[in-house]
Amino acid sequence: MVTQQRHPSGPLSSDAVRLGRVREVLARGGQRGSWQGVGYAVYVAALFGLAWGLPLAQQALRAVDPGPLRAAAQGSSPVAVTAWFAGIVATLAALAWLVGRVRGPIAPDLSYIDLVVASPLDRLLTVRPWWRLALFGSVVAGTLLGLVLTGAMAFLDLAGVGVLAAGALAGASAGVAVAWAWLLGQTSARGAGRSPLAVRSGGQPVSAGFGAGRSGTGGHPLRRLTVPALHDQAITSRTMGGAALMGDLRGARLAAGGRPMTGRALRLRPDRAFQVIVRRDVIGLRRNPIRLVTAMLAMLLGSGLLCLRVGGVAAAPLWTSLLGALVGSAGLLGAAEGLRLQGDNTGTPALLGIPPRHEAIAHLALPALLYAVNVTFAGGALALAGLISPEALPWVTALGGIMLGQALIGAFRGLAPVPVFSPRMGIPALIGWAVAPGLFAWLALLICVERARAAVQAVVGGAAAEPASGAAAHAVVSLDAVAGALSLLGALTVGMLGWGFHRQQVQTDAHRG
Repeated sequence: MVTQQRHPSGPLSSDAVRLGRVREVLARGGQRGSWQGVGYAVYVAALFGLAWGLPLAQQALRAVDPGPLRAAAQGSSPVAVTAWFAGIVATLAALAWLVGRVRGPIAPDLSYIDLVVASPLDRLLTVRPWWRLALFGSVVAGTLLGLVLTGAMAFLDLAGVGVLAAGALAGASAGVAVAWAWLLGQTSARGAGRSPLAVRSGGQPVSAGFGAGRSGTGGHPLRRLTVPALHDQAITSRTMGGAALMGDLRGARLAAGGRPMTGRALRLRPDRAFQVIVRRDVIGLRRNPIRLVTAMLAMLLGSGLLCLRVGGVAAAPLWTSLLGALVGSAGLLGAAEGLRLQGDNTGTPALLGIPPRHEAIAHLALPALLYAVNVTFAGGALALAGLISPEALPWVTALGGIMLGQALIGAFRGLAPVPVFSPRMGIPALIGWAVAPGLFAWLALLICVERARAAVQAVVGGAAAEPASGAAAHAVVSLDAVAGALSLLGALTVGMLGWGFHRQQVQTDAHRG
């Protein structure tokens, strides 16, 4: 079979003309898309950033005590600021690269892929509109974010008004870096850049280059996108969008998750049911090293921030507990993948013959152990450095009970209730249903952190009190503070775990009925 190709050195004008005619046919003589829609989206984003983003950023900066920030801003060198900015951009780019492997910026409709992208037209021309739109949106989002943050700093006199220009430039640069990392993540996904070879009339295989609608292995990243890879990403994108609109979080997770590529030779050894389930969870994390590393780092960072807030020698700001509770719970949820899989497969016969509740308890063992290990490492290092009191470690470890309850509730959430899809409630109600367990757990963690902090301060203050100043009175106050914090922590932990086991029983009974 002979495949005709346009010579790579030929001009691209003929392909551009052909593509314009194809778009006219697809649009039935009209114009496909318009910059007016893009301009309206930019207008809405700018209005949202001015009306909501700027006040929220100001309140966030006020909550973290602007005094140290002002001193840091005035005493920071350009090298330090550049290093911080480079680290933040590198982190965002890495996250964008990971997201691009699941859903990249180039995701045309399936009909467009089959009719236009798979045609002999140059791949760069056929998919370039989606890339331009993604790049423009990323630059606009970065610029607005930079303006909002620097505007809040200027409003609170943390920096001069001239920092707005620097914020806009830095945000735009970060947007470009994130957009390119997003695209490179898509080109590095499975199937991208691995296209079949074209065949000359003499039977000699040649590289497809950038003609004949095939992707090559070099040149612009857009030319390395293959039709099968675009098919996979388009189908994944539509599946995730439909599952999200229907409240089927299980379908969205299954569409976003990929097959494990490492540790395929690991096998379970026969043992008791509880040990087998724990070992299965260990193998699952070993087969997904990215999830394991991410979860461990999140729990390490979150537990360290919570230790600083609960038992810090110096008064840690409020944002440490806000961020620590969020990051720590996210890490524990990432390590509870086995529990989530049990919730996704509720109703199937149990292969090990144990009750579903016992299986759920076994799935909680590994996340609880990993969280305790990270609290020990983070809190121990901070205690050895003299930054926290050792009394903070038991309190932060006990906070894991609320996080485990959140994992149970999220795993056995089930489908969204039917009233959520009524026209009067719409998408906001669906979002509220999805984030409600995490929000309740976050608020419970914040309340317990503040009570634990008061208890630790009372204990440390009572131990340091001299007998002449009333050590007995300090002991009574310390005992009351510890008892109150323990009772509150126990009640909230029991409530979250009870809610989770109740959801597990409801889902099990629903499938049995």
